[in-house]
Amino acid sequence: MPCKDITSQVILKIDHQDQIIDFNYTKHTCNKTVGDSSKFLSHLPEYNMFKILDMSFDNILNTIPHKSNQEKLLLFLQWDALQAIISAYLGQESQVDRSRHIISSVEHEPNHVKIVMMIKPPKKNYKIQPCFKKID
Repeated sequence: MPCKDITSQVILKIDHQDQIIDFNYTKHTCNKTVGDSSKFLSHLPEYNMFKILDMSFDNILNTIPHKSNQEKLLLFLQWDALQAIISAYLGQESQVDRSRHIISSVEHEPNHVKIVMMIKPPKKNYKIQPCFKKID
């Protein structure tokens, strides 16, 4: 049975040169990853948050290999989450759906800034597939 709460959580760490040093996108209730964040970042030419913010989804599709519509959807979700958390952190409110994208914390560490954002599901109801199937 799928979870009723499909809220997700994004954790982004940025160093003091605006480079992304970590990106983690998970389902909030079960902590299951949404796509492969390390693969997503590894295919981008630079991890600078301003350059990533300027990338369109078409740029992402042309940069990161994908084999199926499911992989394409996961890439979109990752790109959208990364765009939202960077935009919100920079105060670009016009780029953020404040009813869905909520920054829950910003922590300033000696070597980086850690931003945590909760992402609520879209208002349109989608059929949710379970993370795993129960075997009887």
